[in-house]
Amino acid sequence: MDPREQYIPGLEDVIATKTNISILDVDREQIVIRGYSLIDLAQKATYLDVAYLLLYGALPTTEQKVRFENELKKEMDIDEDVYKMFSLLPKVTSGMDILRTGLSFISGYEDPDLLLDNSSEANLKKGIKILAKAPTICANGYRAAKGLPFVKPKKELGFTENFLYMMLGKETDAETKRVFDMVMTCYIEHELPNSTFTARVVASTLSDIYGALVSAVASLKGALHGGANEACVYMMLELLKKGGSEKAEQLVMDKLKNKEKIMGFGHRVYMKKYDPRAFLLKDYIPNLVKRHKDGEELYKIYQIIEKVVNREKGLFPNTDYPIGLILYLLGVPIDLFTPIFLCSRNAGAGKGTQAQIIAKEHKVAHISTGDMLREEIKLNTELGKLAKAIIDRGELVSDDIIMNMIENLFKSDKIKNGFIFDGFPRTLVQAKELDSMLHKLNLKIESVINLIVEPEEVVKRISGRKTCAKCGAVYNVYLAPPKKKDVCDTCQGTEFKQRPDDNEATVRSRLSIYQQQTSPVLEYYQSQNLVRNIDATQAIEKITKQIMYLF
Repeated sequence: MDPREQYIPGLEDVIATKTNISILDVDREQIVIRGYSLIDLAQKATYLDVAYLLLYGALPTTEQKVRFENELKKEMDIDEDVYKMFSLLPKVTSGMDILRTGLSFISGYEDPDLLLDNSSEANLKKGIKILAKAPTICANGYRAAKGLPFVKPKKELGFTENFLYMMLGKETDAETKRVFDMVMTCYIEHELPNSTFTARVVASTLSDIYGALVSAVASLKGALHGGANEACVYMMLELLKKGGSEKAEQLVMDKLKNKEKIMGFGHRVYMKKYDPRAFLLKDYIPNLVKRHKDGEELYKIYQIIEKVVNREKGLFPNTDYPIGLILYLLGVPIDLFTPIFLCSRNAGAGKGTQAQIIAKEHKVAHISTGDMLREEIKLNTELGKLAKAIIDRGELVSDDIIMNMIENLFKSDKIKNGFIFDGFPRTLVQAKELDSMLHKLNLKIESVINLIVEPEEVVKRISGRKTCAKCGAVYNVYLAPPKKKDVCDTCQGTEFKQRPDDNEATVRSRLSIYQQQTSPVLEYYQSQNLVRNIDATQAIEKITKQIMYLF
C-alpha cells in the first residue's frame, strides 16, 4: 500500500507545513530557533530578545529591544470593561477558560478594518497587542475568580516582571525574575505542537488572528498538551500527603501497576531522550527549595518519581516536569501554570499564523528539494535509499537524483497554481535541465531571488557549534560561548566535542563547492536578466517585503 494513502493516527511523521522559524533536531538533541539553540538563548538572552527574534527574524540591538519593550508596555493594560467582565465570570472558571474568554473579548476593541486585515503587517501589529495584553488577562482574570483585588501593570516594570507582579501581587527579587524569564523562554516556541497546528488550521480559513489564538487556548487546555505542568505538581502534592519521600517510590510503582499515566514524562518527538529544556531547568530547582516550607521534601519526591519512571519505563522528563515544580516554588498559583504556557508562546504563534495566511493568500507551492529528499528517505523509496547513502557519506546528493524528484513533481498536480523553488537549482546542469522540463510544459522561470550573506557568517554559525561531552549542553564558541572559556555553564565539564562535518575545514570545503557550483547558475540566470539580489542579513520582515514587492 502506498504510504501516502495510509491512515496515520495523530498525524505522526506527517509533514503538515514548512517553516524557517524553528526545528526540533532530535539527532543533535537541540531546539533551534531562527538558527540559534533555544538552550543558549534561554541561558544568555531574555524572553523579550527571543520574542523579537521570532517576530522580526533577528536578535534585537539594545535600541530595538528598548523600543520593543516600550511598545509592549504601552499595550499591556486592558479596557476597564474587561475588568468588569472578569467580575461577572463564575468563580469556578478555570484560568485557561478565563484566558480564552478574555482574548475573545478584547478582539471587540480592535479597529474593525484592522481586525479583518490579514496582511503580514496588520497581523504583526495585532500580534504584539495580544502578546502584551495576554499576561494582564491571565493574572487579573485569576484574581477576579479568587476574589482578590486587581493588580494593573506598572509602566516602570519590564514585561516579565509585570507578569510576575500581577500574578503575585508584589514585586519580586532578581532570582525569581530571571528563573521565570527562563521558563517563559523555554516555552516560547516548539515547532508544530497541537495548539500551533490548531491556530494554523483556523488561520487558513482567513479568520482573524484573535480567533486563531483563542482556538490555540482551547487546544492547550487539554492535559495531554499544556495541562501537564499542573498535573505534575498535583501528583507531587498527592505523594507528599500520602507519606512523602519515604513512601514515594512505592506509591509511584502502584500508579504504574494500575496503569495510571505519570504526567511530565516522555514526548512524541524526544521519545526516550531527555527534553533539552527539562535538562537545563532541573538544575535551577535546588536553589529554590528553601522558598517553600515543603520545598526540600517536594524536591526529593521529584527526584524519586524521575528515577522510578526512568527505571521502569525508560522515559525522561519533558519540560513540564521541572517547570511545574519551579513555578510552584516561586509561589505562582497552580491554576495559572498552563495560561503562562500560552502567554509565553504567543510570540511564536503569531508569526506562524502570519506564515499560514501568506501561503494561503498566494496559493502557490513552496518546493524545497531538502524537504523532498527527507520525504523520499522517510518513505524508503528507491530515490530515498540512494539519497540516504550519499548523505550518510557526507556528500552532496547527485544531480540525477534531484532531477528525478523534480520530474516526478512536475507529473503531479502540486504546481498547478505556480511554485517557488527554495535553494534550487544549485548547479548549472540542474538549471539547464529545469529549463528543458519547463519548456515541455510551456512554462518558464519568472524571477531568481539571490539572498546574499557573507560566507564567514555561515562558517561561524556552523563551525562554532560545540557540545559538552558530559551533559550535552550546546554552545557556539563565536556567537554563544560558555560564560567561562572552555567550562560548561551547566555541569562545569571541560571536554567539548564537535560533529565531524561541523569542523571549519569541512564547512569551508562544502561552501567552496557550493560557491563553485552556484556561480555558474547565477551567471546563467543573469544572462537572462532574471536575478534579483537581496541582502539576507536584514530582519526577516524586511526581506519578505522586498521579495513580495518583486511579485
